[in-house]
Amino acid sequence: MFLPHFARIYRAFILFEIPIFCLVKIDTLHISTRAPDLLAAFYVKHFGVTSFPENGNIGLQFGRSKLILQPSEREHRYHFALNIPSDQVENARTFLKTFTDLLPDPDTGSEVIDFTSWNAHSIYFRDPAGNIVELIARHNLKDRARGGFRPECLRCISEIGTPSESVKNSFDTLHHGAGIARYSGNFTTFCAAGDEEGLVILTELDRNWFPTDTPSLPEPWSMCGERHGKAISMEFRDGVLEVNQ
Repeated sequence: MFLPHFARIYRAFILFEIPIFCLVKIDTLHISTRAPDLLAAFYVKHFGVTSFPENGNIGLQFGRSKLILQPSEREHRYHFALNIPSDQVENARTFLKTFTDLLPDPDTGSEVIDFTSWNAHSIYFRDPAGNIVELIARHNLKDRARGGFRPECLRCISEIGTPSESVKNSFDTLHHGAGIARYSGNFTTFCAAGDEEGLVILTELDRNWFPTDTPSLPEPWSMCGERHGKAISMEFRDGVLEVNQ
């Protein structure tokens, strides 16, 4: 999610910082990659998701969300999260270990990370593009799925990492532009804006993405989604966040 030494600190803010139910949903997320074919093949083969053409790009269906892979001449490394049912944490861990290495908590070595203050458990891995991907079970959503881990357990894209020179300025853009509230954070080094189905993770530049030593860089992305049923769109480019609705 964020950087190792601050993970538990910023998650503790959540006990006091959910004053508004935002109902933010990420419908389509566009990211750039140097190897869209390789990345698509990875998710289709191992996760069984559906791929489809999208205006010359490759799209992947993760539950109700679409991830659009746009070709680029350079490498990009993002952090994004996918919601999974609350009863699938151990199944997801076992499933992932059949084809990739997990990224453990740097302090405890645990492959399943307990974010108590968020009432959530997460598992992290790197995909072939170097993206830090998080499967997160948010227990407040009371989502359960009987049986083993399967493509249907990937419910939606629920987070996208957004490093910038000013966390506060980026939050103000979201709040004033789309009415998106703070979910957790301090406006200085970290702020999660939105809710459990759609969070923009605002961080300082060059902080390490938890639970790795990979610095957070301003990788470009764009998103279409909704808040309270109204369409919104966002774009993050050259370290600047813009919102339209």
